[in-house]
Amino acid sequence: METTSSGQLFQRLRKQGYHLVGKHSAVKACKWAGCALRREGKCYKHAFYGIESHRCVQCTPALQFCTLSCRFCWRMMPEISKRVPYEPALICGTDAQAPMKPPDGLGRLEISPEEKWQKLPTDFEWDDAGTIIDGLLMGQKKLVSGFGAFADKKMFGEALAPRHAAISLTGEPTIYPHLGELICEFHKREMTTFLVTNGTLPQQIRKLEAEKRLPTQLYVSMVAPDEKTYLQTAQTEDKRLWKNYLETLEILKGIGKCHRTALRMTLVKRLNAGTRNTQPETLTCWSERSETALMAGAPTPEPQDNSMKARVAPTCHRNCIDGYAKQIELAKPWYVEVKSFVYVGGARKEERGLCLNDMLMMEEVREFAKLLAEKTGYIIAAEHAPSRVVLLCRNENAAEGRIIKHA
Repeated sequence: METTSSGQLFQRLRKQGYHLVGKHSAVKACKWAGCALRREGKCYKHAFYGIESHRCVQCTPALQFCTLSCRFCWRMMPEISKRVPYEPALICGTDAQAPMKPPDGLGRLEISPEEKWQKLPTDFEWDDAGTIIDGLLMGQKKLVSGFGAFADKKMFGEALAPRHAAISLTGEPTIYPHLGELICEFHKREMTTFLVTNGTLPQQIRKLEAEKRLPTQLYVSMVAPDEKTYLQTAQTEDKRLWKNYLETLEILKGIGKCHRTALRMTLVKRLNAGTRNTQPETLTCWSERSETALMAGAPTPEPQDNSMKARVAPTCHRNCIDGYAKQIELAKPWYVEVKSFVYVGGARKEERGLCLNDMLMMEEVREFAKLLAEKTGYIIAAEHAPSRVVLLCRNENAAEGRIIKHA
């Protein structure tokens, strides 16, 4: 079986603009940062929460190290079947070449996901939080400097002094054992933080809460409406991951009593959206230019006349809405982001089985959000059409307080 070697993987990551930091971290300038610097638009996080796109550090402390292999993920993760088990360079970011044998017993199904994904070779040492942040911020400056010739001068100066960290670039960040220290270190530098987790390691969330080291806003990815769809979408047979996710939702409910929380959806037709593939065939033509435009925030074509809009009318199944609504009721997050999958990056791999038409049109996203709001009592507060996302808020207080203000 062909595998993805560390050298090939890291070469591709660097080519895509990743700045690797230490053994297991990375930063990448978001396409929206470039758009903002050229005054060509900003990320949906600006529209929803006031985050300045050009001052946002998109990063990870767990490069290429995840508990899931979601079919819709755009990140350049090797498929589970092609990963080299426990190769140092693949999971730790080193330059070692020889694969390492997994510790005894890690190939057995009865070993918990936490042990399987967190138990590393005995001689491995995680980078400390301070060193990681120094490297991330240095890398961000190098990446941003590439926009200097085309950027608004005032905004370019601001971009060199970032104010926000989105710990969501790739991998599962809660695997990093010093995540609380990393978050605190960002806060000490007067930066706000968004942490995005898939929720499969609930004990790590409990640890952040117990240590009072929670991020400014804690996100959990809501992958599917039910267990069967979850296992298919996340490409796993381990049912404990679904149970772990539900446990994380219960933890989120407690955290959300006094702290900002969010559930983030990535909807895919024929997979987790409960919709038929009804997009017009005219959108099936794809090119590298199309991908670049999407990643930069440009929307794909929407129907212009009523007859075509009728052809792409939303067809959400009620049981799908019910499944998501139950999870929202369990977690009671401040915010729910209802977003369409985007056919870019790793999501275009043939083995994922997805296509451009699996993206929801903006009208379909709106309809899905409307049905979900009716079912949960949440409020539709904002939308960002270029990203095909709608924001739901728990109540008026959450809606009025959604904009984060820096000192």
